[in-house]
Amino acid sequence: VQGLFDQNRRKPNPKNRVEEVTEDAVVAHTSDHLSERFRLAYSAPCYRGQLFDDLGFMGDTKCSQQILEGTYDYPSDTDIWTKKILQEAQHTFARMSGMEIATTISTADFQQYWRRVDERTSSSFSGITFSHYKAVASHSMLSAMHAAYLTSCARRGIPLARWEIGLTVLLEKIVGNNSVHKLRAICLLEADFNWINKMIFARRMIGTALERNLIPGECFSKKGSNCINAVMTKIFICDESRIHHHDACIAGNDFGDCYDRAAHPIAALSLRSFGVPQPAINVLLETMETMRFFLQTGFGESKTSYGGSHEERLAGYGQGNAAAGPGFTAMSSLIVNAYLRDGHGARIYSSYYKRLLILAAVMYVDDTDLVNWASVPSCTPIELIAAAQTATYAWGGLALQRVLQ
Repeated sequence: VQGLFDQNRRKPNPKNRVEEVTEDAVVAHTSDHLSERFRLAYSAPCYRGQLFDDLGFMGDTKCSQQILEGTYDYPSDTDIWTKKILQEAQHTFARMSGMEIATTISTADFQQYWRRVDERTSSSFSGITFSHYKAVASHSMLSAMHAAYLTSCARRGIPLARWEIGLTVLLEKIVGNNSVHKLRAICLLEADFNWINKMIFARRMIGTALERNLIPGECFSKKGSNCINAVMTKIFICDESRIHHHDACIAGNDFGDCYDRAAHPIAALSLRSFGVPQPAINVLLETMETMRFFLQTGFGESKTSYGGSHEERLAGYGQGNAAAGPGFTAMSSLIVNAYLRDGHGARIYSSYYKRLLILAAVMYVDDTDLVNWASVPSCTPIELIAAAQTATYAWGGLALQRVLQ
């Protein structure tokens, strides 16, 4: 990033004149764009109407519990796709049978992790870096003290004030393209906040979800799987289509800004359905909603910050957050299951296994390919395209929680 801004500090304009780019201009333009990006989720209908009044920003109301228990009376103006996702959260919550993910951090947990970390890992605008925690891990009493305050935060749902300040670093997605809207915004969070997110959401929640088979087979970004499995699955689908002379099509329907655009009311209920206690969810979401970000550029760390407050909240998980991947997995699992429950997805009789396979999509994080399999072998191309379009509308409605026209 430093080299990126150094190269563009003097930017040629169309008239071949050199224009001086100031730090204030870079910070102001980038901050405005990122502030807008982190609020894109507010286009979702779960942020409007009576449903939003009942759920709140973090889904920590009595109505949220009623949704999970299946006793909530949905308002008449509730978006149909939002309702389907929330009903799917109810089904997933029932499969947990009341089990909750542990949020206790022990001294052993703290020492086992921090003794082995790489001190060069970037984090913590406050200056309390990996090196500090690695040093603390060698002392039992100090380790116990840190484990105790982390446990207290997770159980009471109250984040530390310093957790609400972060640093944004911009990285290129495409080599040579340094337009702000094409850069990946990595959020460097406080090291202990990011670690407790990793413990609760990435290790414990996802571990329990895998044990209870809550993550559908369509999601390949999980333990025991990788992107090669996803690619091979698509190859096998195409092979089956050729072997059976059965028409099919695969449609690319990637999630845009997946981590940055997560709507918190839906995110909270998806995490609750996976067994995470509400106080731990509140720590995660409230911190991200009120986060103030400083910006790292070629000029150094900015003197001004952008972000949210309790009056004007942000949304999303933030890239670089250890809870972002697990949170997106929980939400996308509900989307896939609701999509299948709505009657969509391919039903393929495998020539390899002689078994009926039901598959909605092939997903690796946000990269999504919907699988559309003709209802009958003699289906015409027009009928197949019409069915694929109907399925795409349904997927788009679930992903965006709004009706697509």
